[in-house]
Amino acid sequence: MTKPDRRTAPEVSVPGNLIMPPVESLILANGARLACYSGGDADVNSLTVAIGGGTAEEEVAGLTSLTNAVAVDGTTTMTSEEIAEVLDFNGSWTSGNVGLHRSTRHFFSLNSRFDDVLPVIADIIESPVFPDHESAVGCEKSARQAELEREKERFYSDNEVNRLLKGRRSRSARVAEPDELRALTADDLRRAYRRAFNPLNMTVYLSGRLTPHIVDAVASRFEAMKAHGEGVGPAASDFKADGKPRRVDIPRPGALQSAISAGIATPVGRRDDDYEMLRIAVVALGGYFGSRLMLNIREDKGYTYGIGASLMGYPDESFLRISTQCDNRYANSVIDEIRAELLRLQSPDSFNADEIERLRSFVTTLLTAELDSPFAIMNHHAVLDDVGAPADYFARLQRALASMTPESLAGMARRYLSPENLYIAVAGDIRKQQVNVV
Repeated sequence: MTKPDRRTAPEVSVPGNLIMPPVESLILANGARLACYSGGDADVNSLTVAIGGGTAEEEVAGLTSLTNAVAVDGTTTMTSEEIAEVLDFNGSWTSGNVGLHRSTRHFFSLNSRFDDVLPVIADIIESPVFPDHESAVGCEKSARQAELEREKERFYSDNEVNRLLKGRRSRSARVAEPDELRALTADDLRRAYRRAFNPLNMTVYLSGRLTPHIVDAVASRFEAMKAHGEGVGPAASDFKADGKPRRVDIPRPGALQSAISAGIATPVGRRDDDYEMLRIAVVALGGYFGSRLMLNIREDKGYTYGIGASLMGYPDESFLRISTQCDNRYANSVIDEIRAELLRLQSPDSFNADEIERLRSFVTTLLTAELDSPFAIMNHHAVLDDVGAPADYFARLQRALASMTPESLAGMARRYLSPENLYIAVAGDIRKQQVNVV
């Protein structure tokens, strides 16, 4: 065996052109869409069901998450214990999540046991009964979680900036209230699920090492499902910033730290030609450990353990979001440095060749991770559907990486990320905040 040379670092190379495989889609007889991708060596599969209706469409904040969670607690033919026993015995597991416009439920199974698991999956999706006891437990659990979140300073700063950016009347800026969650009943959950369940507004994502039998079995099961209600389509965007950019302080006497949340609204939607380059500029600002905010505010100044920035994209707009926590004494200094880094990002001269290559390597690594498995590939396509991104987003981001220059990144900052447009919310012990720290 050849002894490795540990004195010489391996050569770092950037992959060539990456290609996101397409999925095969078909419309079932009842109008549901089935998307399939087969790949990988392991005899496993993932089945995700997405039903229209998310946080932007729910009547009470938190209601869709509750229906998603309690749906697995009993059907017309099985109790929650029986469902859990079948899934566990066959090596399957499930999870759920709710987005802006869709509610999704994921199931992971062994191919060899799929015939035993699929009937249970179909039953959960089509015939949940929302038992009274399990529904009451779910409501209480959600209410206590909402109360627990209110013990955290970040809850207040994040939600305040969300309201500033999107408007206090925006449905997507609402937060779940403990009293409202406790007031919900099993009937409320049943009505919400029946209203949303319609095959015309449902997509089934099937991935893994698929066989014709698995695909046919899923198609047969899901095209036999009938609508319970009219279905819930995506609500129109209701974002409208709450006044001019400003800072809002939220007093939290006795808080050990201050939570700082900041944001900028941009007119760049997911399909805009500038979106991908703007995303890369945000990565440079605060999207990875070697970002400018991290190197300055954590590594150089030592004000915080971590700070990050991200771009939240929607069909017609996007939002820069910055978040961190620090000692109350440093809050004002951290804000000053955030503004300084946004301003510095506008200068092409602030970029050097090393930073450009780090950026290119980091974002390329993120892209390669999306090709890591059939599950990751299908998740990429599902996310595109969730957020309304173009089908060729993967290729567009690669083209942006290839054409990236200091001027193109600085141009995004000058056009869309001016510190003058920054909304800021600080939750902490204001009495302990200093004017600045040298």
